[in-house]
Amino acid sequence: TNFGASRSICDIHFEESTDSLYAAGTDGVVRVYDNFSTTKGANGPTRSITPFNMNNKASINLHGVAIRNNTLYLSDVGDANNTMAGKLFVINNADMATGNVPVAQLINGGKLGNPVDIEVVQQPGIGELLVVAEKSNDVLLAYVRPPMQMNYGNPVEFARPKLESVAVITNNLLVLASNPAGLDTDQAL
Repeated sequence: TNFGASRSICDIHFEESTDSLYAAGTDGVVRVYDNFSTTKGANGPTRSITPFNMNNKASINLHGVAIRNNTLYLSDVGDANNTMAGKLFVINNADMATGNVPVAQLINGGKLGNPVDIEVVQQPGIGELLVVAEKSNDVLLAYVRPPMQMNYGNPVEFARPKLESVAVITNNLLVLASNPAGLDTDQAL
């Protein structure tokens, strides 16, 4: 796959329903490879998405990407040395988004400093959970969007040391990867 001009890619998400691969770049741009099963991205991205807020580029250093119900979710660590610089972006109509795209919701503040990975899961009776592996503040953050609501509320926090990634497995269960010693001794939690 030709990742275009990105300095590097931190996360990818393949959306089977649209046959599109989304790649989160550390330059704040998402590269999208439509018809991925056929082209494998050999000719580079077919479109790019740059999160915008109030007519300004809102993204700096994207790390996590997830999609659910045609909504694109992104995490941005900003300045990795600043424990308060993290942001989350929610972008509607992922299958058609291209260019400078206004965010439907921007989430920042609190313990959102270095959100290295994200996932979105549906929990019956609760709503949609936006789950964030927050590395610099040693927490797993779970933002809840109740049924019939537009935006996510304040997060529930779970102490977890130096999270690196989060993944959804069977029955909406989560697997977390952590590197508490900062060495090559990752562990699954």
